[in-house]
Amino acid sequence: MRRNTTRLVPKGNRHLSLGMKILLCGFMGSGKTTLFERIKSKSPEVSCKDLDQLIEEKLAEPDETLGDVIGRVGWEKFREVEESLLYQELSFDGNLLISLGGGSLTPRLVDEIDTNPEVRLIWLDTDFETCWSRVSDDAGRPLVAKGKDFLKNLYNERKPLYERASIHLNPHQQGLISNFQQLIEN
Repeated sequence: MRRNTTRLVPKGNRHLSLGMKILLCGFMGSGKTTLFERIKSKSPEVSCKDLDQLIEEKLAEPDETLGDVIGRVGWEKFREVEESLLYQELSFDGNLLISLGGGSLTPRLVDEIDTNPEVRLIWLDTDFETCWSRVSDDAGRPLVAKGKDFLKNLYNERKPLYERASIHLNPHQQGLISNFQQLIEN
């Protein structure tokens, strides 16, 4: 798969953009959408983007779900578009909140985030059993169809990348956050 060669941190003295960029990461069912929607409703001055929704807008046919899109274009194309859209959004000047898909993080992306003070990665640290209980009946999630054991292995595979986030929020802490400023101050 050809990876996007655009860098999060451009060479030279140029900066990514003006403003703080907050990326919410976590496994499916970790609470990303819930926290994202709460912050979005209380922080109208912040540009809030859901990466999965951006992908749907770009690739989906009428009445297609994200799962349908993945089935039609395949995981490789999906991840390519996902990465391209993420870098495009990160060029925005101003405060930005992006809810990442559960598998959006790559080691290279986390390395670049670590070197950029304008970008903060926040992990919604929710245990697997809680995530599973939230998504197990969701037929719109293609990976759920592969079963609990598959998802548990995927969770454990992704967890080391999530753990590299600069901020970890457990479910209780997630409930205390209501606006963008609180994320910045964390």
